[in-house]
Amino acid sequence: EIVLGSERYSGDGWDPELPEGVRADIRIGENIVGAVQVRYRDGCSFLQGEGQLVEATAVILGQFLNRKQAEEALKQANENLTTILGAAPFGVAIVDRRRVIRWANRWVSNLAGFDSPEEIQGRHCGACLCPAGQEQCPVLEKGEVLNKTEHVLRRCDGLEIPVLKSVVEIMLDGEPVLLETMIDIGEIKRAEADLREINR
Repeated sequence: EIVLGSERYSGDGWDPELPEGVRADIRIGENIVGAVQVRYRDGCSFLQGEGQLVEATAVILGQFLNRKQAEEALKQANENLTTILGAAPFGVAIVDRRRVIRWANRWVSNLAGFDSPEEIQGRHCGACLCPAGQEQCPVLEKGEVLNKTEHVLRRCDGLEIPVLKSVVEIMLDGEPVLLETMIDIGEIKRAEADLREINR
């Protein structure tokens, strides 16, 4: 029989009235989360090696549950982060070294003229993000550092929008990629132009 919290998993012929037999706790760290319990149907006692096997089974189950728990926590953390970045009021995009857009949030996709982030993913950044064209990347080819630098975002229709942009290289799933963040400064630029016109 295996006990996990309030759940019990018993094989055929399990009789709770039989002598206790051998029991080993299933632990995750210091916490007991269940137990493995084995009994002979005829009430016979266990050999030492059989007891050790039950204990080893409990240890393996604890390790498995701990790993599963960690994987579920990591998956939930990744989903939460994606939700947060997806709803952020500024642009976030991930571009690989082949200049393919791996991920972008809704802010980027909308500013670039797409209805959803899925439409921009998989596209070449020179076609719908960066005005540098298909060959010359200012970061990868020219080695430029973009840190809150005035730049332009190219829409899918060719219109260029002024943005304040930062690019850093990060490791994602063991692969170096570019993390790009940006904000729209179009209104600021228009206000500056209006002010210059007034002061002429």
